[in-house]
Amino acid sequence: MNPPSSPSTHIDPVLKNLADLLVETLPDHTTDHSPLQSFSRLLIVPKVLRGMEHLQHNEANASPGIDAISQKDVLAIPAEELVCLFNYCLQNNEIPQAWLLSLLAAVLKKGRDLMTPENYCIIGLQSCLMKLLTLIIDFWVMEWMDNASILPHSQNSFRCGNHTHNNSFILCMAIDHAHTHDLSVLWTKLHQLGVGGAIDMEYIIKVGKSCSDTFTSSIGVLAGDSLSPMLWNIYFSNFTVSDHLDDVVWEGCEIALDIDLTVSEELRQVSLTFLHHLLSVHPKTGVAFLHAETSIMPLYFHHLILALQYLHYLSALPDDHLDSLALHESVSLCHMASPSWFRDLQHVLAQLAPSININYDDLSVPRLSSLIDNVEAICLQSLNDDIEDMVKGSMLCLSMKHVPGIVSLHPRKKTLSRCSYLSILIPAHRKALTHLLVSSHVFAVEVLRWLE
Repeated sequence: MNPPSSPSTHIDPVLKNLADLLVETLPDHTTDHSPLQSFSRLLIVPKVLRGMEHLQHNEANASPGIDAISQKDVLAIPAEELVCLFNYCLQNNEIPQAWLLSLLAAVLKKGRDLMTPENYCIIGLQSCLMKLLTLIIDFWVMEWMDNASILPHSQNSFRCGNHTHNNSFILCMAIDHAHTHDLSVLWTKLHQLGVGGAIDMEYIIKVGKSCSDTFTSSIGVLAGDSLSPMLWNIYFSNFTVSDHLDDVVWEGCEIALDIDLTVSEELRQVSLTFLHHLLSVHPKTGVAFLHAETSIMPLYFHHLILALQYLHYLSALPDDHLDSLALHESVSLCHMASPSWFRDLQHVLAQLAPSININYDDLSVPRLSSLIDNVEAICLQSLNDDIEDMVKGSMLCLSMKHVPGIVSLHPRKKTLSRCSYLSILIPAHRKALTHLLVSSHVFAVEVLRWLE
């Protein structure tokens, strides 16, 4: 949380010293020059209710800070009283001292030496009242940034409605098209953009029942604060990458599709080995059994559905969104029979679900939702067919059907679902029942099959 003893070679020392000098000249009270007066208006009840609703849906069980006021306690306070409290703090530039202290809980990483500080994960516990206030301020900051066009369209992380691999998708489209055809710096940057004031926050590290003295952080953003992701975006809003060759590492099965299934075969074998160990069954156990009993979808189908869900997300974006434009470009390339992500998606779909076609003329949200459901149904049906075709699958087939005269045996309604018997507490009983149902036992009838 504090800078290293020797400065990084990637930071210009002259600009860093200049930023340090400028931040010392910033007054405690600044003039709000934003067009919408985003940083000088008073709070109103609807804004507080919006913040409380956000906390209720996203952080209802958040741990309390040093003031011991829980999230549930905050949500129980009438919004009108919170408006009065927060407006008093903003108008008088005063705030309870407990709000400015954040507890840092140090959690030791599994299997690490407890005497080494780097082996601890730091969890910041901020006052829930302060968290609500900064969340409301975050609403104002987002409103101001949208109005002033501070963030570039290419910014996707920590941004509502965007995926972190959107830029990877745009890069993929660009390649297809080519084939065819520091804190001081942060505060000064905010001040230059028209945002005044600073937040004073101190920290206390808690390990067990012991607490450290209070200290301040001179690098990075506030741990556990609602504003931190947005401040991070503002800090890098005008960041530019130098024009030089460098490695580009990106991932995402939604972008890199399984065109050649043999390329992902090693990964599929790793996943099957994991499932064998998970169920404690013999390596010769049928693949369909592994997926049917654990509710883990086969790898290739899972990757395809993730790609279709990403297409569903892209189709719902505004027409002027960069990723929406990239999708239109990909569809156009596919229409010209040129290599593209959309054409690859059609190819994978034809491999795994030949009976389903995806038409580039109809990429509506309802159509894609129905298509995803159909692919899932084909996956389930293929598992059912594999189980019914195998002699060793007779026990599982029996568990899926109604047997007359046996009242206590309820047929399973869905193949790809985690079975209740996997929750049996006694390991030996659970493994024995699993081995029997998936025909991975050591009875003679199964051992003879291994010999064959």
